[in-house]
Amino acid sequence: MKILGIMHDVTNTTAAIIDNGKVVAGVAEERLIGLKKHRFFPFKAIQYCLDEVKCSLSDIDYIAHGFNPAIHSRQYNLRFSNIPRWRAEYFTAIPNSLSSFYEGEFDEYSYQELKLKTIDGKKDLLKIYYIDHHLAHAANAFFLSPFNEAAIFTADGRGEHDTGLSGIGQDQNIRVFNHIEYPHS
Repeated sequence: MKILGIMHDVTNTTAAIIDNGKVVAGVAEERLIGLKKHRFFPFKAIQYCLDEVKCSLSDIDYIAHGFNPAIHSRQYNLRFSNIPRWRAEYFTAIPNSLSSFYEGEFDEYSYQELKLKTIDGKKDLLKIYYIDHHLAHAANAFFLSPFNEAAIFTADGRGEHDTGLSGIGQDQNIRVFNHIEYPHS
């Protein structure tokens, strides 16, 4: 199974590929374009990783993004959801509008499937997971460590609404005990 991990709209945008649980390629966009603190989408980093692994986006089973935008849909927002400025915003406007029928919060990840047809007529399916930012930090630290069990603490400027979390990693699971919410960092 191949997973493409991406992160953008933060201080350093990046891409990496994991193949059957092993990191096989990864690079920060700034290393390829020579622009420090690059925040935009990591096009060159993604292409570098695909080239390094000798595959195309069609060979990727899942895409993981280290930020879950659904968490910002905790409360229906008429201004952003009712009148999209661009038709592609339906991908967020419709789920946000439907969220007004529910009480509670979005989960630690959101999932999206996009069916595509390539120029040569082949069909492709992009499967995108949007992962809670601090859970992505925790997974990076725990799953790349040599430990089967470990206490976990993450802290940085800000994720979706959190500046940190604490939990425990056991085998292939991470259980979160506490979130530290912005502005407390």
